[in-house]
Formats: sequence, structure tokens, C-alpha cells
Amino acid sequence: LHKAGKKVSIIEAAPRLMARQLDERTSKLLQQKVEAAGVRVYVNTGIEKVEGADQVSAVIAGGESIPCDSVIYSIGVIPELELVSGSDIQTNRGIIVNERMETSVQGIYAAGDVTELNGVVEGLWGRAMDQGKVAGHNMASQTPVDYQKATPITVLNAFNLELFSIGMVDESQCDATITEESDEHPYTRVFIKENKLVGVIAHEGVAESLPYKNVIESQVSLMGIDFSQISIAALLTEVTERLTVSL
Repeated sequence: LHKAGKKVSIIEAAPRLMARQLDERTSKLLQQKVEAAGVRVYVNTGIEKVEGADQVSAVIAGGESIPCDSVIYSIGVIPELELVSGSDIQTNRGIIVNERMETSVQGIYAAGDVTELNGVVEGLWGRAMDQGKVAGHNMASQTPVDYQKATPITVLNAFNLELFSIGMVDESQCDATITEESDEHPYTRVFIKENKLVGVIAHEGVAESLPYKNVIESQVSLMGIDFSQISIAALLTEVTERLTVSL
């Protein structure tokens, strides 16, 4: 929209942009790039009102009136629970399912945006597809399978910023991180939990993401490695060697 010549404002309810996909440093860099391009950014801000009669004329956000002629919003999904209303199927935010996509009523399955698994409503297309496959298999087969979340990956290439984020990148839920940045190598940060590599943020193109994704999905133990003394490249080499031995 910005490239098309539109005057754009971003209103984000969270304290920073892409808080679930980026660490604080990268999120701040992203905001700087976006604002430098001429896009206004509001964080920690909710929309209080949309004004206009036949069409939108402004939004009220943080007590400020922001004139506009269109609004694009992304607020997640709200599961449609009317289908099971009055039945014995348990619901919370969504229809509660187990790892086999089975509801609280034996033999009845659910998948996709309507479901809630371990307290989470996913609302993601790829995971809805994967859940549907598991539900279909378990409805048709005598050999049940469990749903396994695919490793999430986010790729950004906009506002002269190229980066990717894979897996768990919430520092508060991890035991250690390794951060590197130099003139020769762009900013990279890996996240470690329970002696396994669980996530990475790197200011590189998507082509560089595959080795990290493979290592994260391998779940190879990093036991015995001093994370304060090892480089990210050496860590990847060590994990690759351990994976080869385990095979």
C-alpha cells in the first residue's frame, strides 16, 4: 500500500511490532525502517472507534483522530461454535480437541480454525490443513496418529529489511540465547531451551533459513555445550555432527 502511494498508518495493540515473531532489537529495527519510509506507527494502541456514515472517514486511536478512507484489520479468529451448541461437545474459546483432533465426544472430530488444542486457537491456514489430515486419518483408520505442529517460520522482505524468524523466539521461555553481529555477518540470534535449539532470528534471506529449520526440527540434544563460549556456526556444525552420529 505504501509503494502504491497510499498514506499508511499502522496501529498495533502490542508493545512492539511483530512481538510474537521478533525479539526486541529486531522489532525496534523494523519500526525504524517502517517509519523512515514515511509510515506512521502506533504501538500499545487500540482503536476506540471507527468514524463515518456511508464510508469510513477516520479512526480514533489513543485519543487521536486519524483521517482515513479505508481500514484493514487483523485481529485473529473467532471460532463459530453454534454448530455444537446444546451438544455434549466441550468448548472454551473453540471446540476443545485432543492430540488426535477428537472432541470430548468419542468418535467426533474437529479441525482448523474452530478448534482449541491445549488452550490455543491456532487460526493459521497451514496448521488447519495439517489438523484436517490428522482428523481425517483418525476417522478412517484403526491406527491413530497425533497432530504434530509444524515449525513456524516467518519471512519478511520489505522496507529494505530482509529477515526470517523460525520456531520459539520468546526469550522469557528459553534457557539461553546466542547473539552475533559483525560487519561481515548480519544480526543472528538463536534460542535454546532444555538443551535443544528451538528458534532463530536472522537478518538474512529465506535461502539461509533451511539449515536452522532442519536443526530445530531434529531436536538433537546440546548437552555438554558451553553456550557462552561457542559461535553459532560452530554450534550448527556440532549439531550436524551429533545428528549424523545418531543416524
